[in-house]
Amino acid sequence: MCVGQAPTLYRALFMKHLGMSAGQIGLIWAVDRVFGIVAGPVAGVVSDKVKKPRLVNQLILLFASLLCAATFFIPTEECKG
Repeated sequence: MCVGQAPTLYRALFMKHLGMSAGQIGLIWAVDRVFGIVAGPVAGVVSDKVKKPRLVNQLILLFASLLCAATFFIPTEECKG
């Protein structure tokens, strides 16, 4: 994810810390895996259509970076008051 696979290893613990149930965490993991399976072929098709694979790759990396940066804005227990 953000830096290799390190954030993936601790994502379930982080979600548990946020107060999510095991069912919610499992659902998030399932959706993540489905998107992971579908995203590769879709990106390949888009890349082939626009004939600019480098641009498609850069846009994917930009989007992933923005999502990783957005995790800093997830409220924690201290913010709830």
